[in-house]
Amino acid sequence: MFFSMLKGVHLHNIPRSAMSEFAVRHIVYHLCASELWHELFEVVSDVKWLLARAQMEPLGLVLDLEHAAGFPCCPHQRVLRLMGQALRMDLQELQHDYRVCLLSSWAG
Repeated sequence: MFFSMLKGVHLHNIPRSAMSEFAVRHIVYHLCASELWHELFEVVSDVKWLLARAQMEPLGLVLDLEHAAGFPCCPHQRVLRLMGQALRMDLQELQHDYRVCLLSSWAG
């Protein structure tokens, strides 16, 4: 129910301090359960969320992306699968220094 209120809310409008560890850790699962695909894609493509999630638990970030990619009805399934696979391949580097790994991956 709480995450249904997130519909139309953009992460860049939420101060980082307001985004609790719980929200960062569980938002992907809640958005998937609510089938809020557009909001899900906004979250997983937000660099602030990626960095926060990787800092907490690098493997958790990969598992979040793989979980989201497991929904055939998700219009972003292929992108999510690709992101998860790419980060899984760099998991050792992600665990060593998540900032360098993510920023170099997304910088091109």
